[in-house]
Amino acid sequence: MTKTLTSTLAILFLCAGLSPIQAQNPNAPALSGHPGRPAWVIACEAEGKKSDATAAAQRWKNRGFDADVLWIPDYSSLSGANLYLVYVGPFDYLEEAKVKKQVKKVRAHYKDSYAIKVDQSGKRRTL
Repeated sequence: MTKTLTSTLAILFLCAGLSPIQAQNPNAPALSGHPGRPAWVIACEAEGKKSDATAAAQRWKNRGFDADVLWIPDYSSLSGANLYLVYVGPFDYLEEAKVKKQVKKVRAHYKDSYAIKVDQSGKRRTL
């Protein structure tokens, strides 16, 4: 797609009330509190079935974390694996220090957890 066509489509999606993330992928749900902006999430688990991911998110909530589930292919900054990501967050992209502190708390329950940027940039970034 040409840059002009891509820009035109983005404007049309915005006029239709969709966020920039949804303009690039209309099926991508906006992360709570972060519509159309990059955000950090702390990756805790990945599951093949949504019901398993939802149950895992509930276990993280029971531990006192704000947890939720997203479909990895909806966001181009993620791996594209056909899995549901169970995450803690989301957190504002500009608050890296806060995210790093939260990662330490999450690692007390799962040592391999990490923060990852969620957006449509196609560029992976982790903390």
